[in-house]
Amino acid sequence: MSTNTVVPVSSIPRIGHQEAMAITAEENERFHRLLTHIEPDQWHLPTDCTRWDVRDVAVHVIATAQGAASLLEFARQMWAGRPLTAC
Repeated sequence: MSTNTVVPVSSIPRIGHQEAMAITAEENERFHRLLTHIEPDQWHLPTDCTRWDVRDVAVHVIATAQGAASLLEFARQMWAGRPLTAC
């Protein structure tokens, strides 16, 4: 296949639940390893998210995973975040 070949997204088969869980487990393990290597003075370094430092991004990723794992936690986070997103 040429590197310029366009493949329609609809032709890519969906992954199954078991494969998705394996990918997620690996992703979580790699994220955990990354977090354990952050030095204390690195937590407040800037990121591409201009108003967020490293700690803010890490907390966001972890809280999002917690919300996705529990309907009750998801609802709690949505309710708590309402004042932050009101226009």
